[in-house]
Amino acid sequence: ATSLLQDRVLLYLGLVSLISLIFGGLMISRLTSPIRTLGNAATTIGQDLKATPLPEHGPEEIRLAAAAFNTMQHRLQRTLQDQKDMLAAISHDLKSGLTRLQLRAEMLSDEVERQGMEAVVMDMKKMVSSIIDLVRLGNNTGPRQKTNLSYLLDNLVHALCEEGR
Repeated sequence: ATSLLQDRVLLYLGLVSLISLIFGGLMISRLTSPIRTLGNAATTIGQDLKATPLPEHGPEEIRLAAAAFNTMQHRLQRTLQDQKDMLAAISHDLKSGLTRLQLRAEMLSDEVERQGMEAVVMDMKKMVSSIIDLVRLGNNTGPRQKTNLSYLLDNLVHALCEEGR
């Protein structure tokens, strides 16, 4: 009788332990789900700032965290847009000034000086065009490319030598 009672108590304790483990696992999963969602959202906006904002529901702490996260996402979007607008305005102003410089360069009588000035103006126009493309396309400017730093520096030194620097 004692053995049968011990077996039932052990079976009962085993079942209670199994049910407790399952219930505990479900509770932990439910409690950590909002944190996992927040982490996934952080990863998503790191790749796409226009991602859908987080839903602001659940316990108060989760709602506050989601609201703060959505506010941060909105501020980042606004900051990037302001930077794009500023770059676009600066690029436009530079483009206008470069056109005037190009016209003045064309009027120079010294051929060497004129060619040097036109080369500088063309280089600056390329830089301004790159800025405009960056503003227009955002970060989607294509895959990164390796740069031959030695070749770049050699060309820079050569160009500066031609300008007499």
